[in-house]
Amino acid sequence: MRRFFCPPRPVPGSASRCLRIVLLVCLGLLGAGCSEPAPLQDVRFPAMGTLVRLRVAAPASPALDATLAGVETELVAFGHDWWAWGDGALGELNRNLAGAPCVPMPPAMAPLLRRSMTLATASGGRFQPLVGPLVRLWQFHAAPRPLAPAPSAAAIAALLPLPAPTTVAVRDTHLCAPPGSWIDLGGIAKGEAVRRAAARLQAAGLGDAVVEAGGDLVALGRRHGQPWRIGIADPRGPGVLGELHLTGGLAAFTSGDYERTFTEGGRRYHHILDPATGYPVAGVRGVTVVDPDPVLADAAATALFVAGDADWPAVAAMLGVRAVLRVTAAGRLEATPAMLAYLRLPAGEEPVRVELPAPAASANR
Repeated sequence: MRRFFCPPRPVPGSASRCLRIVLLVCLGLLGAGCSEPAPLQDVRFPAMGTLVRLRVAAPASPALDATLAGVETELVAFGHDWWAWGDGALGELNRNLAGAPCVPMPPAMAPLLRRSMTLATASGGRFQPLVGPLVRLWQFHAAPRPLAPAPSAAAIAALLPLPAPTTVAVRDTHLCAPPGSWIDLGGIAKGEAVRRAAARLQAAGLGDAVVEAGGDLVALGRRHGQPWRIGIADPRGPGVLGELHLTGGLAAFTSGDYERTFTEGGRRYHHILDPATGYPVAGVRGVTVVDPDPVLADAAATALFVAGDADWPAVAAMLGVRAVLRVTAAGRLEATPAMLAYLRLPAGEEPVRVELPAPAASANR
């Protein structure tokens, strides 16, 4: 699992996710094709422990400034409320769960918590909101991670198996969970944050914009009549693998193994933990999902990273996502037909085409 914050203090996240992320809105990395003609407003601010970037194709105005300030205020508050380890609403809920199986919670928390458990179940537990105890054991919730050894096999085994998401009951004003539960929404909360920011821009009549948080993003409308061009960063180098061309409210979210790592005994460990084994996931460098629903794209990127070589196509179908790009441990690119509609690679490079099973009937949207 991954985390969605990289705060200056301990990092929230579902077994992790302080990613440099495989997606970067093109700055100067992609050459002259990324130059932005005016008017294009570009605003950046820290929130949720990462850098948020708002790019809006609209003339400067006091009304626009007020809207962007409102987005900033909302995302800063969101990061505080949904950090699993802090003094906001989710942190308080987790601490209360240590003393009682059912605890009160603000009604506004219920929709995202309910959606999280639904998607976790649909993914077969690959996306796992109850991964918090493992994150804490590995100390990936701290930023920076202490210079501590990897946990012992016995310590990991003592936390497994994690409770099934179906054991959590989310009511309108209360939440019930098994003893020892610690809910970490790092694999989904940024999707909700970006969704809210994009909705706020659209409500203000700003239909051509990119909302990016730490590389994960929603692309609204177009960039001066053309698709927004999104650079795909190389998980193992400073360059880019290619581009995504996105329009019309599509979201692009990535899970990757290249941030928050440490090496011990010649072995490299990263922060994306497999909820089934308790260890960092092996065999994959990054997974990118494109979907109209940023919340689903966020959770699915995590689940497909965890799913492994053999199972990820079936898990994608279970979740109802069709556009997937995967970078294997060997650096091979795998892409679904739906992803190929958005993906642009350098001349001569072709990803391995992976057909997905027929979409599963689901309530994930």
